[in-house]
Amino acid sequence: MQSHIRGADGALRTENRKVLDRSLSIIADAGDEFTPEMRDDMAKVLVNYGDEVHHTASSLADDPSDPRQLDRHQLLEVTKQVSRDQNAYGVLNDGLNRETVRDIYGEHPSDPKETLL
Repeated sequence: MQSHIRGADGALRTENRKVLDRSLSIIADAGDEFTPEMRDDMAKVLVNYGDEVHHTASSLADDPSDPRQLDRHQLLEVTKQVSRDQNAYGVLNDGLNRETVRDIYGEHPSDPKETLL
């Protein structure tokens, strides 16, 4: 699926991935000082990158060579900040639920790191 953030192969475009990584870093570093008015917008960003967010949150192990893997600690902090607003939490929850369902019904090539499956 080609879009403004993904190439024809469905992978994130390099420049978009750099922006996402930098945004997560800045917001995670801000911690509780993250501007409350931006929580809803950040929830929408995380939903736009739902594949990477879901993949990172549900992976059994960190894999630095995995191009879909985000920094877990940064993602956790940003998710925590977004979740402080009920509406932003709803946007994030709804979007990630859709991604979870897509993942459940999607194709699953064998992954040796996912030993329990």
